[in-house]
Amino acid sequence: MNEFLVAAIGALGWVGCLMCLTGYFLVSSRRIMGDSLRYHALNMGGASLLAMACVTTGAWPSFFSNFIFIIIGSWVVFTTKRAYVRAKIDAAIKRGSNPETNWAPRPNESSSVLELAAMK
Repeated sequence: MNEFLVAAIGALGWVGCLMCLTGYFLVSSRRIMGDSLRYHALNMGGASLLAMACVTTGAWPSFFSNFIFIIIGSWVVFTTKRAYVRAKIDAAIKRGSNPETNWAPRPNESSSVLELAAMK
């Protein structure tokens, strides 16, 4: 592998390290929740970059632990997103609308001004 590529992957590994530490700091200082998608995105992104750097240096135990972090984070993101979609469907059913055909934004949901004007 050429020297530039090794240096670039090493730099990305440091970015991954900063991402993981930033997520840890934000959770520890209670600025984000430990089950938030933002935390898991930081953790999975950082672990991916660290794992890539570990492969180039042959640090297999570290690669394995980062790989496990990626799997756990992916599982939590998947289950959280599934629960979010399920809650949206349940709310649409409670409103009496068909969730498959009626996904128009409601005025209290985050919508752009143009979308809200088009609804009227």
